[in-house]
Amino acid sequence: MEKGLEVLGLSKKEAQVYFALVRASQSSVGKLSQLTGINRRSVYDCAESLMASGLVSYQILARKRFSSPQSSRALMQCSRKKGRLQSPCR
Repeated sequence: MEKGLEVLGLSKKEAQVYFALVRASQSSVGKLSQLTGINRRSVYDCAESLMASGLVSYQILARKRFSSPQSSRALMQCSRKKGRLQSPCR
């Protein structure tokens, strides 16, 4: 599945973060770092890039930032933008 997102223009790390969010439904950056094995700074960068693509959203609860995946509609929009995605998280 991660390869499928890479075809849409996401980096390997972005795909890992996205699928970790799909599995967890909602997660903090620290937890995403643990789930994916990606360092926290890179998870922040990936989350920012995924938010810019409209694939995830975030909210702040108890002074912690939690991210959650958007609907599959956002993936469809991402696939239409394939050629225009430039990821800082590669």
